[in-house]
Amino acid sequence: MSFFSNNKTFNWEWAADRIVKHKVIIEVVELEAVSKWIKSPSFAADMPDPVSLEGRVLRSDFPEKIDIITFVLPKPELGDVSKGEKLALGLIDDNTVVCIGALPLNLSDVEEAAWLAKWECKKI
Repeated sequence: MSFFSNNKTFNWEWAADRIVKHKVIIEVVELEAVSKWIKSPSFAADMPDPVSLEGRVLRSDFPEKIDIITFVLPKPELGDVSKGEKLALGLIDDNTVVCIGALPLNLSDVEEAAWLAKWECKKI
């Protein structure tokens, strides 16, 4: 990772029928279990089974250029995702991820853009 990379840390909350404002496609660079309990605005108590996800941004409609996205979310939201896989993220604002979805394998750039345009927030 370059010293000049533009990295951003996001928060995780469940969608709760909120409208997605931005969609981003990332490649999973790092997945790590978080050993301490982390608070999130959408939880009344601590986050269950938290994992830290770091992803390299491949496609985004985000207003600023971001190279690397990092956030902590509950492991059950990820399914069986591993390093190297592509994921779509839905954000309700400039800081909050509310949904995540696995991309179909082997899409061309054109197919990937079309898939992202139609993608809706749903569990993996």
